[in-house]
Amino acid sequence: MIPLLVHSQTTQPDSAKTETAPRFLYDLGISIEPKRESVTPDGKGVAYQDWTAIQSQIDSLSSAFRMWRAQTEAAVKQLRTQIDSLARIIDHQLARESFPPLPAPATPLPVYSKSEGEELFEKGLGAYRRGNYQIAVDYLMRAINSPLSGARTGEAFLYIGESHIRLDNELLGLACLHRVAEYPMAGKTEEALLSIGRIYAKMGQTKWALEIFHRIIRRKPASDLARQAEKEIFRLHPGQSGKTEQ
Repeated sequence: MIPLLVHSQTTQPDSAKTETAPRFLYDLGISIEPKRESVTPDGKGVAYQDWTAIQSQIDSLSSAFRMWRAQTEAAVKQLRTQIDSLARIIDHQLARESFPPLPAPATPLPVYSKSEGEELFEKGLGAYRRGNYQIAVDYLMRAINSPLSGARTGEAFLYIGESHIRLDNELLGLACLHRVAEYPMAGKTEEALLSIGRIYAKMGQTKWALEIFHRIIRRKPASDLARQAEKEIFRLHPGQSGKTEQ
């Protein structure tokens, strides 16, 4: 490369034209290169004849890529325009719609005092023990709508769930039994898990049922609930003991 240098010019008054003006060389950053057979997109060519074919292929690919990129950008721009137009149409249509008024809120359940909640809980527990499961659900559902302690609320959810199971509402029962774990002070988590595992086994969800039964055994290995869980495991898989998975 041969750098291109130019001389600076200085302007002198007419009276000083006879004096020799200083001359400086400036590098303009322009290079004069030898003639090349082809020119690439980056402005550099090939100095050897043997590379001309390769360079031609690169030029063709570069040209094709530029065309594809231009077409893609044009298509994206058109798509964005259509999307914006559709959004304006939807907004205009929604603005013209006349939506009906919202329905009136459902009648809220009455809130009972703590003493009333305790009384309702005892009535519900008594109805559950006598086998009056629908009445038990009614009393206990009203009891949990009072400021009961966490232990009482956990017990209430357990008996509501068990009542639903005996009324053949197993999905409702399952939902209530899952709530028992939210109240650990009730000490009924494992009891609820045992019923949940039995429901899963009845529904054919053997894998989930086994996992729950093994969890009961790990949490309370020496309890009566653990022995019942072992029986359920043996019933699902005869010959397998719950003690084998710790």
